[in-house]
Amino acid sequence: MSQCPFILYFEDFQDAIPSRIYTKKQNSAYNYSWYEIVDGLFYNTDATLSIKAYEEYFNKSNPRENDARTVLKRVNKTLQKTFTEKWEDLSGVKDIDDAEIAYDPVKKYFEIKISDNDGTTFSVHERSKGAVWYLAFLMKTEFRRKKLREGSGKPVYLIDEPASNLHSTAQQKMVQDFFALVEDTTLVYTTHSRYLVSPANVKNTYVVSRDKGTVTCTRWGDYIKGKSAKASYYQPLLDCLDIVPNNLDIPWERAVITEGPSDAITLEVMIQVLELKRSHAIYPGTSASALSGLISLNIGWRAVFCVLLDSDEEGLKNGKKYVKDFGLSAQEIAYIPLEGGEMEDLFSKEEKSAIAKIALDIDSADISKKEYLAMMRSLDNVGEDKLRRVRDSLSEQTKERFRELLSLVMR
Repeated sequence: MSQCPFILYFEDFQDAIPSRIYTKKQNSAYNYSWYEIVDGLFYNTDATLSIKAYEEYFNKSNPRENDARTVLKRVNKTLQKTFTEKWEDLSGVKDIDDAEIAYDPVKKYFEIKISDNDGTTFSVHERSKGAVWYLAFLMKTEFRRKKLREGSGKPVYLIDEPASNLHSTAQQKMVQDFFALVEDTTLVYTTHSRYLVSPANVKNTYVVSRDKGTVTCTRWGDYIKGKSAKASYYQPLLDCLDIVPNNLDIPWERAVITEGPSDAITLEVMIQVLELKRSHAIYPGTSASALSGLISLNIGWRAVFCVLLDSDEEGLKNGKKYVKDFGLSAQEIAYIPLEGGEMEDLFSKEEKSAIAKIALDIDSADISKKEYLAMMRSLDNVGEDKLRRVRDSLSEQTKERFRELLSLVMR
């Protein structure tokens, strides 16, 4: 446990700023967490400042109230500059003129007050939920991390559903606050909001799923390749990419949508095996009947795309459905060029066995669907030697089939 970092959990809605933050443990309303937060605000202003040192100014034997006022003025300047300026930038309106903490030397407590532009002063609970949430966020993170860093090393912040009280533009700006925060902390947060997912941080985005009481976190890139992947589980990320596709380092303007991960990874591998140029993004769906979201996404992007389906009954039925629902043209939908066939049927039985030996070092005359997916995954972005061996194991007929298919869907 001595190596365990300081972990701070921040839960939305249930973490209200106390109306009074008492400084003495003997008081029944004493809240250690918020005492430490206010103490962090003092420390953030000046590393020599603390609540304990501040209260010494009210020592009856040697009162120094002028010094106390000076110190509190400095602390409030830090609070005001950080909160009011950031809140204006975040919300887009200047509805808060001042934020300050006041101290009662008799009852030994701090109180946070916020002033309107017209000079009206409110307690913190009389302001909007969004403003109160953001103030609490700053106090727990921005104002506290400096002291935490000095005392406990790099802290870890766990934030559940942050900024749910903020509008979409403010949520997008919050992402920049998160990036600034992780300069000297680690941040983990959950969200259902498309506006709180950053395309620049997709590699660190996880899908959280629950099955019979077991919660699993899977990297998004791995999750979408799984057979049981559900698009609804990573919809915020899809929606996020819908907002700013130009920020992605993939050729999103041209795309191929496949029935599932197995088809997508096969196309990726065959592009490498046949030494073709990758000109399209390839998006795997979860089944032939569940591609509407990806189709809508690419229509919204105004991308040039093609939906590739199996030539079986399910593929043909859903192909007609997508043509009807989305008005797809003949160039926007294609089928595996084998009657009743699936992607893996483009390989002969012997070729699949040879590829499995190269990729997984297994000897099997009959390759299962699970083994097929595993061998294709293992071949994605491998060295040229393995790709050459796979290329040599394929017949000219198979290579030509894939060249024609790739030419069809990537025209």
